[in-house]
Amino acid sequence: MDFQDQQLACDACGGTFTWSCGEQEFFALKGLTQAPKRCLGARRARKNGDHARYEACPFADGARPIPQNRPREHSRAAGAFRSSPRLTPGVLNGTVLKVLQDKGFGFLRGDDDQDYYFNESSLLTLTMHQLSAGSRVSFEAAHSARGLRAQNVCHA
Repeated sequence: MDFQDQQLACDACGGTFTWSCGEQEFFALKGLTQAPKRCLGARRARKNGDHARYEACPFADGARPIPQNRPREHSRAAGAFRSSPRLTPGVLNGTVLKVLQDKGFGFLRGDDDQDYYFNESSLLTLTMHQLSAGSRVSFEAAHSARGLRAQNVCHA
């Protein structure tokens, strides 16, 4: 699906805000079908219980700072999200960081400096016993419910 930035009106403060393509992608990954009704500042104020701040929302003009090509880190305990990084299409190479053979999964770092999860079903021509920390592998990147995962993992 192709996402494009959209200008929306905030129900709380009355201003306009930009619903970025990254936020739209996140909403789609979580199965959310409706656009937000409040700007980021109003959503934060509502979450923190600061309803008086709706009137003076600093993001109402749509000129909020959005970090480019950098995932936003938020606390999972607070119920917030971690925006997913962009995937590089095609086959990637990487290095195995850790293999938990008894549990059937492990982690690797791609040459794009992203960390990926893999499990036994992700392996093409390998077994978990053939992998160890430092092994070079090739894989395809995919999104999962918990972040990035590697699939079709084989020796590089």
